[in-house]
Amino acid sequence: MNGTTYTGGTRLGLMGIVGAELFVYNELSFSAEYQLNLFSMTSAADQVQTQGATSVTTKSPSFTNILGFGTAGATVHIYF
Repeated sequence: MNGTTYTGGTRLGLMGIVGAELFVYNELSFSAEYQLNLFSMTSAADQVQTQGATSVTTKSPSFTNILGFGTAGATVHIYF
């Protein structure tokens, strides 16, 4: 399918990050981090799809999210 898609909108968010690092040896450590989405607000967005001379505009709704799911990660660090 040939054509062009344009999407516009605005997003505002606030997140918190907490983490720790534990040194097992001077050259080796383990770390963990957790990110929690505290607040997220998205404005209505327009998505315009153009196919030749035809354009279709779709409007997505705005939404607000409080205390959304976060992400977690763990890392092994080796220092030289």
